[in-house]
Parts: sequence; structure tokens; C-alpha cells
Amino acid sequence: MPEVTSGFSSKQAGLSWANRVAPLLNFNPQYHEPFLHYLQIVSLNVSNYTAAPAFQNMLNQVEMAIEELEHNLAFAPAPTVSQGTAPESGPSVLKLEPNIYGIGVNLPALWQRAKSWFRKGKS
Repeated sequence: MPEVTSGFSSKQAGLSWANRVAPLLNFNPQYHEPFLHYLQIVSLNVSNYTAAPAFQNMLNQVEMAIEELEHNLAFAPAPTVSQGTAPESGPSVLKLEPNIYGIGVNLPALWQRAKSWFRKGKS
């Protein structure tokens, strides 16, 4: 985006760009939180002496995030193709979904595992 290096046509155009970029940095709070901090500074009615360094810091956060993603892609293990099917172990007892504390318990699967464990113990 040439406006990033050469300057935006207006403050509103720069803020619009920042508002579109901010959610993309959500993958890592190390980049997202400082970006939002500097975005708040830039969005205020401040002088160019304050806004320009804050905007430069926003760009730095974006560049670091891009470098991290490129690094992760470069060193990511190659996907493997399974030659057969994985053995069925039944549904997982723990599930990572949006719950109260981020981890839920699959009660029907837990009940089935407990029943099968007790049956194996009796025989």
C-alpha cells in the first residue's frame, strides 16, 4: 500500500487503514496491544510531532508481525499425508471451545469412557 510509505491523503484515511490492520494483529498481543496504544494517540487531536512518531511505531509493529509470520511459515513443518486411517479412539473428553474458562468437558464421552473402563475392570 503506497500510502503507508508516502503518506495518507488525510488523517481519516490513515485511521481507516489502521482500523483495518488492527484486527490482523490479534494473533499476538505483543504486536496488537502497542498498535492499539499508538492508534489511540494518533486518533487524538495531537500535533504532527506527536502523531508522526506514534504512526511510525504502528508501522514498526506491523513490520515485526509480518516478519514473525514469514519466519513461522518458513520453518513450519511440511504437512504429512497419512497412508492409512488413524485408529478410532472415540470422542475427546476435553474440548477447547469458547466456554467459561476455555476448556469444557464432553460429559457423554466421559461417561462412555468411564463405563468402558469399569467394564474392563470387572472382566
